[in-house]
Amino acid sequence: MDFFANQESSRKATRNLTTLYVIATAATAVGFGAVCGKTSQWFGCPIHQEIGLLSAAAVLITILSATIHKALQWKKRGGEALASEIGGKRLVGTQTDTNILKLLNTVEEMAISSGIPAPVVYLLENESCINSFVVGQEPSDAILYVTRGAIDDLSRDELQGMVAHEYGHIANGDLAITARVISLVHGYLAIPHLLIKIICPKTSSSGTRDTHGCNCLPLILFSGVFLVSGAGLIAVILISSLITRQRDYLADASAIQFTRHPLGLASTLKKISTQEKSDIEQDLPFGCTMFVFGAETDCVVKSHLSPEERLQKVYPEWVSDLAPERTVASQSSAPAAQTTPPPLPQTGHAPPLEMPAPTIATHHGLPPVWIEATRDTVNAGTLILALLLSTDEKWTEAQMAEISRIDPSMPDRVSEVATAIASLPSASKLALANLSIPALREIGKDDYIRFRSLAERLIASDGRVDLFELAVSKIFTHSLDGYYKTGASKSIKYHRVDQIKQEASLLISLLASRTAGGTLEVDTSLFSTGDSHFQQLCHGELVSMPVHETTTQDISDAIDKIELASPKLKSAIFASCQKTLQADPQSHNNKAELIYALAGAIDCPIALGLAG
Repeated sequence: MDFFANQESSRKATRNLTTLYVIATAATAVGFGAVCGKTSQWFGCPIHQEIGLLSAAAVLITILSATIHKALQWKKRGGEALASEIGGKRLVGTQTDTNILKLLNTVEEMAISSGIPAPVVYLLENESCINSFVVGQEPSDAILYVTRGAIDDLSRDELQGMVAHEYGHIANGDLAITARVISLVHGYLAIPHLLIKIICPKTSSSGTRDTHGCNCLPLILFSGVFLVSGAGLIAVILISSLITRQRDYLADASAIQFTRHPLGLASTLKKISTQEKSDIEQDLPFGCTMFVFGAETDCVVKSHLSPEERLQKVYPEWVSDLAPERTVASQSSAPAAQTTPPPLPQTGHAPPLEMPAPTIATHHGLPPVWIEATRDTVNAGTLILALLLSTDEKWTEAQMAEISRIDPSMPDRVSEVATAIASLPSASKLALANLSIPALREIGKDDYIRFRSLAERLIASDGRVDLFELAVSKIFTHSLDGYYKTGASKSIKYHRVDQIKQEASLLISLLASRTAGGTLEVDTSLFSTGDSHFQQLCHGELVSMPVHETTTQDISDAIDKIELASPKLKSAIFASCQKTLQADPQSHNNKAELIYALAGAIDCPIALGLAG
């Protein structure tokens, strides 16, 4: 599954929508101007041409203003702007409902399997159907909605298939399509709303509009705009429907790649095909309905593939009479091999973190106490700081001094957590950093800025930045900077190989390096493996670079620049890095951490290879 290619196709779809929008908006303005001008002429108005032009300009300004206003609202607030309209119950880790905990566990497991930070989760409590959808502007502010029927009626494997499908939409860049469609539709709907106010200006004492007091002349004069603007709106809906079918198929394929278990998704789709009603009863903004997991398809415009069509595409072996007991394999829990760490110290509103007995291995072997920690704002922040704490005692004192400046009681907690997680493999620690992101979205922008500044000082306190610290930093800052809008917006700047050739060469050289005689040198054979793969993908030749004096800041700068490259270049660089790493029989944690740092910065789904 080439996620970068899917992201590029998503960008193409949004460009097509924008082109259609420009054409439809121009046609709407011209058509409305013609209607107004012709109507004025019939009434004998001597300035009917001027009225037509002014009417066209008014419609054009109205549609563009409404669209731009909605787009700016999305840019400023992201998924929260839509969440405030939809409502629902926001889910946090302090839940007692076992079905809600099952959902949260599944969301976290998919975050580890995909390498994508977990979205904020909302529950539609009053919806009994099996359904879900995801909204937002980008992965950093994604919001996942799940119905009560889904968590009550689906098994863990089936729920995993549904959640993985939503992760597929996030990974494939479909959130941008949703945001664009909502903005465009909002622009067209502004015209009918404005006309209703003009035609029926009076309101009753209850605040409702009085349709008996409508002005007949404006009603006749402006009735044509409903037909003209409606045609533009229908055009947007039609092309959106075509896009939806393709993106749903890609999300299903991504879900199977994330879960490695197609029968879970197959069983979910089968259950949806047999339920009486699969659509969500609550009225949702049009863009949200584009990627509703179990949308009904019995309408004039077939906007979604049927469950049977989706199954035949992603899992051809599926048959309609598949027995339920063969659909989903039951999961059994095995005792964890890890030593039970002490519970985190309790502060603020942190929930009690008691290790269950016996210890159960969940989330790919991560101890449950640490999973609980990532769900709380206090403990999640403590975990991140503990991950950044130096193992060299001569630097620890300076780091503790930095922490105590924020909270004098915090150094003891951070030290205790750092000791407890010291034996975890680096991939497990990176998974904890990934799982901590949803809780850190709760602390507020000002607190996040202070927390980020503290993390930066911890990293810099020992005068160097190792690759593990870089990976942790990229994982949480990339997501949270975007969520809190603390950095400059990052758009594509580099489209040619020569623009990022040096940065790509540096990463491949580092991954192809080996220590010989106490000096870090590039292995020619390994470098050739990565270089050959890069040339196959984008016809650009890399140059081996000396790496013995390379600093982590050099690596960070290279990754930051690659983050601004086109999806094609990102895909080529990342795939070449993976090929180089796989070809090295002596690869070690540092090289894997470099891959994780790169993946975290460029929104590339990659499973965190946790040791069991």
